Amino acid sequence: MWLCLANILQRKLRAALSVLAVGIGIAMLIVLVSLSRGSIAEVVQRWSSIEAQLWIFPRSVDVITAKGDYIDDRVMEQIRAVKVNDEPIVSQVFGVFKASLQMAGQEQSVWGIDPDELSAVTGKHKIVTGRAFDADRYFKKLVAEKRRGRRDYNPDSISEGELARGLELIIDQRLAEAAGAKTGDTVAMLGKEFRIVGIIQTGVPARVLAPLEVIRCIKGVTRARSTFYFVKIRKGVESVAAQEAIAQALPSLRVERTGAFASILGESVAIAIIIPDVICGISVVVSFLFILLTVYTMVLERTKEIAILRSLGASSGFICRQVVFESLLISIGGIAAGTGLAYAGKAVIESIWPLLTVNIRVQWLGLAMVVGLAGGLLSSQIPAWLAVRTDPLTALNVE
Repeated sequence: MWLCLANILQRKLRAALSVLAVGIGIAMLIVLVSLSRGSIAEVVQRWSSIEAQLWIFPRSVDVITAKGDYIDDRVMEQIRAVKVNDEPIVSQVFGVFKASLQMAGQEQSVWGIDPDELSAVTGKHKIVTGRAFDADRYFKKLVAEKRRGRRDYNPDSISEGELARGLELIIDQRLAEAAGAKTGDTVAMLGKEFRIVGIIQTGVPARVLAPLEVIRCIKGVTRARSTFYFVKIRKGVESVAAQEAIAQALPSLRVERTGAFASILGESVAIAIIIPDVICGISVVVSFLFILLTVYTMVLERTKEIAILRSLGASSGFICRQVVFESLLISIGGIAAGTGLAYAGKAVIESIWPLLTVNIRVQWLGLAMVVGLAGGLLSSQIPAWLAVRTDPLTALNVE
């Protein structure tokens, strides 16, 4: 082992560059895998706060951007009317009207929610500063009055002063910290200035929540329509049975269990996962080609030393092990350097983009270690074969 280390340290700069090359490949593997998987896991975890078992949306809607057709809220009555074995299965159904805004340097998803349904979306998460939006139901009552039992109303009948009372938002703590925002601050959205009235614990499905009727009014959707629905089923009813019954009653809509969101999201962003994996694979291969070249050069430089060892009785196995150990030592150094670079990269990414999640888990570190050792072992095969084939007489006669 000491002989292997001495051989490597004969060319310290070359050894350092080899370790750095492997370290960069390992760091890219850890960071990109942790970023792609960590971000998806974080979104899935936030969705778990929704107190509903089913998710219903038009088949034309993109499940990630939620862009597409709206659903007429009269469908909600059809959902409530669905039965299994002549028994009603739905205990609650509520709609979400989706919008977006720019905050903390990124586009944020905004969910328009009926203030009476807010707790069903936020679950156990509490408002830590401020209050809920439309707390006195002023704007909800105002729109109901404008409709007067009709499906539509004239949005121009709502004055700027009346609308201003409804321009309220709740944001989560992580977004508030990233944007340096606090209650009382204003945020531009849909051409209006919304006021942040509450900050809620991190973990709600959308980082920004707003009054449903306000978003509809500004976007000119005066009929009761939603981007998608969530359905809470009665106790004792199996979610699969409820899903099948509602899907049969509403064939034009897609009905999914909220617990299946992880797989749906995974299918939708599959290309976003594959691309980092391909980049990782290429970088790791290039890194270990660097090891192969380094060890190959070391063997060429030490042809006479290898010949002397062979003439002193060193076996082919001994020579082979020396070359393999040298390659593995470079790999181990690269793994250590790569792990350090990965944590440094995580710190840099989360300081520049605080809403991204780089979740470095033990399994990703283990994967990096396995890849590093396997790569070092494979990279040593050609140099080891060359070293074993060295002919002592020929090598020692070379001037």
